Amino acid sequence: RAVVEAELHHKIFNPRITRVLDCTTEFGVTTIVAETDRGDVSFQVASRDDVRHLTAHRLLIQDVDGNTYEIPDMSSLDVESHRRLGAFI
Repeated sequence: RAVVEAELHHKIFNPRITRVLDCTTEFGVTTIVAETDRGDVSFQVASRDDVRHLTAHRLLIQDVDGNTYEIPDMSSLDVESHRRLGAFI
């Protein structure tokens, strides 16, 4: 299992968000700037329909290019990240 997970980690771009630095909406498109386990990213989300609640605390966000970003545990994010995402999710 460890070997398969290591291979998937290198072949599939599915970063885990660890902190949200900015979240702004303009003309119906939300731009999220975040720290992830693979570095800082900036991506756009077309609508709230692109946010999937997998469990009570786990989210999967799909950007306008089809890339997915995971928040494994919303409760582990800092207060500012919650505040920034709060209006969007």
